[in-house]
Amino acid sequence: MSGDNSGVSPIIGFILLLQIMIIFLAFVQTTLIPDQLKKIEYDNVKSVKAEMEKFSALISSGNNAFLLVKTPEYPDYLFLLTPEPAGFSIWTEPFTVNISAEITLPNGSKLTLSKSYESSRIYVKIDNYFYPDTTFIFENTAVFQKSNGGLGIAGDQKMLSGGVNLVIVNSSINRAYNSPHEFSFRAVSSGGRFYAENITVEFESVNPDYWASAGLSVSGNKVKATIPSGFLSTIVVSDHEFKPGPKYMLKVNPFDSYTLSAGDIQELGAALLDDYLNPITGLKVNVTVSGGIGNAVPSNIETDISGVARTSFKAQNAGSGSVIFSAGSLSTSYSITVIQPQGTNASSLLQVNWLDSGGVWDAGKDGLKKTLSVRVVDSQSSPVPGVEVRFSVTNSSVIVLNTTSALTDTNGVVNVQATALSNGSVKIYAFAGDAGDVLSLDVINVTAFWLPGWSYRVPITIRENSGNSLADYQVLVTLNASFNWSNVNSDGSDIRFTDDLGNPLSYWIEEWNYGSSAKIWVRVPSIPASSTTTIYMYYGNPTTNSESSGSSTFIFFDHFDSDSSSLYTVWESWSRINPTFIWNPANSEVTSDTSNADYFLTANVNLPQSFAVEVRAYTEDDDALGALMKTASGEFYIASMRVSHYDGTGISGTEETLLKYSAPPTYYRQATLLSSIGDVVNPSNWQVAGIAYYNGYIHALYNHAKSGSYYVGIIAPEFPGLSTQANNPPAHYDWILVRKYVDPEPTVTVGSEETYGQ
Repeated sequence: MSGDNSGVSPIIGFILLLQIMIIFLAFVQTTLIPDQLKKIEYDNVKSVKAEMEKFSALISSGNNAFLLVKTPEYPDYLFLLTPEPAGFSIWTEPFTVNISAEITLPNGSKLTLSKSYESSRIYVKIDNYFYPDTTFIFENTAVFQKSNGGLGIAGDQKMLSGGVNLVIVNSSINRAYNSPHEFSFRAVSSGGRFYAENITVEFESVNPDYWASAGLSVSGNKVKATIPSGFLSTIVVSDHEFKPGPKYMLKVNPFDSYTLSAGDIQELGAALLDDYLNPITGLKVNVTVSGGIGNAVPSNIETDISGVARTSFKAQNAGSGSVIFSAGSLSTSYSITVIQPQGTNASSLLQVNWLDSGGVWDAGKDGLKKTLSVRVVDSQSSPVPGVEVRFSVTNSSVIVLNTTSALTDTNGVVNVQATALSNGSVKIYAFAGDAGDVLSLDVINVTAFWLPGWSYRVPITIRENSGNSLADYQVLVTLNASFNWSNVNSDGSDIRFTDDLGNPLSYWIEEWNYGSSAKIWVRVPSIPASSTTTIYMYYGNPTTNSESSGSSTFIFFDHFDSDSSSLYTVWESWSRINPTFIWNPANSEVTSDTSNADYFLTANVNLPQSFAVEVRAYTEDDDALGALMKTASGEFYIASMRVSHYDGTGISGTEETLLKYSAPPTYYRQATLLSSIGDVVNPSNWQVAGIAYYNGYIHALYNHAKSGSYYVGIIAPEFPGLSTQANNPPAHYDWILVRKYVDPEPTVTVGSEETYGQ
């Protein structure tokens, strides 16, 4: 029997070992491998996101763009199963962009534009096995990311930057792939850029909430952007052979008609533009002359890179005629009058000369207005009174003139007043009869506006630090004892903010401690990436009223000065059933009830993909409170402040933590402590707690400054809110706000006081 037992033991041992190996392989197959593959798929999603952002940047700048979509590369393991390569789908969805504007052409004339352009959204859907399926959507330069049921922003829009930069996509692609593939989009129409006024852009969006957060008007899924003035450009990209044909032929000279003497040579030109106001390059243009007044050389011209065909007209015979440019069915012409000089010395001809020297106009030093003078003399240099002088400006966005024509005085001189609007180069033409002169100016240091009725202002410089162009971003302006408090109203009612062109900016006064400190939030329309912008704070008007408005400044704001409970939802926790929050409009606050439990209050407003939620609150005893965000999948992330906490040896000082609560049906702590930030000032006094989400990181904010961070990856933010864990007495909440957020945030520098008229 002993021999039989010794023979069985190795078999049993082998079976046990085999069972252990099977259990181990099952653990690896069901747990470790899926975790690793989730990480591979997550990294692939990040790679596609980066490609979409790069693609947006390239085509928004008028360049050809390549979109490389990769698929996850799963490893092969012996005895283990890994999925077949995951695939992706790419397709387009047509939509219409309507635009209207009053455009100033290079020769100073106006063109009324009213167009409907057919464009397409680009969808890229990644079909993962483990990580949630993700779809990226390119729409009007913005990149959206759809995952976990949420739709957020993956790349900021570039459509509204210094005006309107439209990108029209001409594509009808609809394909699926299970391996990496590169897509090529060629810029088939670009290069046009015009100053315009009263610009309106309308389209339907898959993410209207994002455009609303960017300051655009939204009704349902219809989006409308209204820009008083700025530069307009349209770029057309296509993934197939497509070339827009000529639509407009425009004169490029400043005047429609010229008076010349026989023998004079006048340079003339015409521009060919397509339906998107972009130049047509390399197209033949014919030039003819009517009336037998001279000839044009060359008469058969190819348009240059600017879409312009130029010719030299030589006046030969007295009379009237035209120089006509034509290409296909398009044409434009200049009216020409040729006069024959009396005598060989042409003694009857006029001479026009600017009395001002060209060059640099330093508006900061010399002022925003300048009187310019022109003298008209005959061939004997004698002044000619009563002659009409016509003026034209090549770029009316840089300077404007107070008149387009005027008569010379007894000294043969005529004056025109120029006002500098912005920095740039400009030419001013002056013509009288058959003569003319041009004045070239480089305008610098323009401060184009001073708020009427206000005596003082300070420039505020905002530097962008995250490398992203920011639109309608809320910045915090802080005043301290160095500010000249004696010139401002004691309640701050006279402060106003404008951009450098005088456009008013929304603001909200968070704190105003006259004579010592203040905190003011300002909504800034545009801050260029890694650069600076300047705004102005005006004050010194004792008769005005405050225009401080949190609702106009932030994405969402509630001061609890009215019963706004219908805007909110209360969420119970594992330890608290049917909790309540109490509105007290008389004190402009909301309080928790007196139960000792964790429960939450969320505002029914959709969060953008990057944001900060901040609340001003205080509590007492061993209590906690904070700001939170709820995700579309039902999780709660909370930045919580506690009056006291247990450090292992006893009750210690105040603390701020990042917490995560799980999804329904009941809320309980899951991975409770994401990050312990450290001690903060005791929140038994009013403090501001905040939570922010940006590029996969959750940040805890304390009095608006980042105090700690934790990486959570891609999530779908849904609602902002506040949290409480307070017994008797309750926690108190003064206000809640939602604002835009990047990391690092812009830095704000308040400059020296300026006085009106000095």
